[in-house]
Amino acid sequence: MALFGFFKKDDGDDKQKAAAAAAAAAAKATGAAAGGKPADGALEFSPAKANSWFERASTMHESGSYEYAMTCWLSGLRFDPANVTALEGFFKSAAQYRGDSASKAPDKDIVKAVAGKTPVDRYLSAVLNWACKPSDSDLALRAAIAPAELGLSEPAKWIGPKALNLLAQEARPKKDAFIKLMAAMAKFQLYDIALRAGEIALKLDPTDIQLGVDVKNMAAQATMSKGGYGNTGEAGGFRGNIRDASRQQNLDQEGRMVRNEDAAAAAIEAATAEHLAAPTDKVNIRRLVEALVARGTPSDEKQCIAVLEKAFADTQEYSFRRTAGDFKMKIGRRTLKEMREKIAAGDAAVAAQYEAASAAQIALELGEYQARAYAYPTDLGVKYELAVRYIEAGKHNEAIEQLQHAKSDGKNKIKVLLALGRAFVAIGWPDEAVDTFHQALEGLSETESSSLELRYELMCALQLRAERDRDLAAAEEASSIASKIAQQQFGYRDVRARREAIKTLITALKS
Repeated sequence: MALFGFFKKDDGDDKQKAAAAAAAAAAKATGAAAGGKPADGALEFSPAKANSWFERASTMHESGSYEYAMTCWLSGLRFDPANVTALEGFFKSAAQYRGDSASKAPDKDIVKAVAGKTPVDRYLSAVLNWACKPSDSDLALRAAIAPAELGLSEPAKWIGPKALNLLAQEARPKKDAFIKLMAAMAKFQLYDIALRAGEIALKLDPTDIQLGVDVKNMAAQATMSKGGYGNTGEAGGFRGNIRDASRQQNLDQEGRMVRNEDAAAAAIEAATAEHLAAPTDKVNIRRLVEALVARGTPSDEKQCIAVLEKAFADTQEYSFRRTAGDFKMKIGRRTLKEMREKIAAGDAAVAAQYEAASAAQIALELGEYQARAYAYPTDLGVKYELAVRYIEAGKHNEAIEQLQHAKSDGKNKIKVLLALGRAFVAIGWPDEAVDTFHQALEGLSETESSSLELRYELMCALQLRAERDRDLAAAEEASSIASKIAQQQFGYRDVRARREAIKTLITALKS
């Protein structure tokens, strides 16, 4: 610790020299490379080595070298990714690194600490990106989901509530984001957080019957977790709560409803009777559909569709038609998946039927989203989904029109621009595709997951332009992108073959 005592506020050069020396010493002390990784790149979990990095991180933070402190925190977390105290320390250093700005791209030296393909690298990369843009709810969600691959319950418990708050503060909250967070938190039995996320998602779309069932079951899990009913024989467990036997019985029954055939049949019978007594009552309709979904047999799904379509005809409430369409698309996708499994097993008869079934599914989904775009003309998310179906149907001109409207949706801008650029390539307009991909990449860090895909598509569009127009500058830009992608991820798609083809093209253009 005394080694760094001479640091002054403006001694930037001295700090960098000391930081470099510290990095070398740390690598030697821990047997690791400069980024905190074992020399052979293998995963290695060692709290002792992690603590060495954490101590160094604290020292560098206190001295004002926040950038290097972040690198040290990440290097230590790679050896001990479950350490929440270190995670908190990293975020404090990141806050100082950002200064007064709301966001700041991570320096390339910080990025190197998490460059790699392991689950730990993916987790730390998600944490780094969020720490540099802490108000970005999408990055927070990715950071909350990332620990699941490693089973890191404590980091998930620390990140989850923060991600939930950011998602809830959005001007236009997204139902799917809350569903993803709910699923991630449930994996760690963090039922309170999962339930809050599910309840918000259900408020955003109260017509989602399956979500209603999931939230109900999550509520039962959360209550049982609080009461300790899953800890029979432990202090505070079932024996400690035995006096509330009636409440326990109700909770058990609710939690088993979807698995208990008798209870499911009774629920359907009761809901059917209520529906027949008042067939246009919207509450009764949803209750019957919910009961059918809870049991979930193929015949139940078909009955759901019939009930919902009649409900739409009787009430003209479009949400019933939309939910029926969701069931139809879900059944169709499941059927195609089953067909693919049979084809993989060598069923030639099914293989002969697959193309027609796939075309029918595309037509079904296209029709569904055309109807939704008409019913919800201002919903940009629907426009994007419709464009995706147009692309699947080979109708790229129609897709482009929808995507040009949808790109004003800030939350989905990157994936909309990605689809738009691909559509321009599909109709043979590489200039427009290049401009679109450049627009999507503006301000996007190379460490973000969508950057690699966007740069690959930009490379392809530039290659197409170079081949069509004999454009040497386009070919050279494509070659530079191909080289950087190969350096970052050598086996990414066909980048090696494209790199060679582009180099051959450059040689031909120069000659």
